[in-house]
Amino acid sequence: MEKVLVKVRVAPTDCWACGAETNIVSSVELSLGDAREECSIVDFTDYEHLVPMIVSHLPSDAGAGTLKSRRSNTLDKSYISNGCRHCDAIYGQHYEIHTRYDEATVAEFLAQASDGWAEMLQAIAASEDGHLFRAFD
Repeated sequence: MEKVLVKVRVAPTDCWACGAETNIVSSVELSLGDAREECSIVDFTDYEHLVPMIVSHLPSDAGAGTLKSRRSNTLDKSYISNGCRHCDAIYGQHYEIHTRYDEATVAEFLAQASDGWAEMLQAIAASEDGHLFRAFD
């Protein structure tokens, strides 16, 4: 069975709603053989069934808020997003890119390629800009 190496990175940020410092999942790297792609948590919107595996591998001291589908008033649609660990306010995908300067890998695990991880990796590689989620269709 083929396995995909998954690396989860988090970064600190201040919540726009309550002002408290929280960590968000800033990026996820997927590797299978020579293929390697990096994505954002929003890219898991069509692969929501993979999110619990990410959550289960986050260390308890990662300080990250809940990963779940939330509605964005700005985009008028729902997507998988980070939330503040204090107030659960959505941390919009547009702002995640600014946190990557301070990110750190907090989890690495092997996942069954056949569970959808390889399919997601291939979809990211085939996309024009390396992202699966389209803010505006």
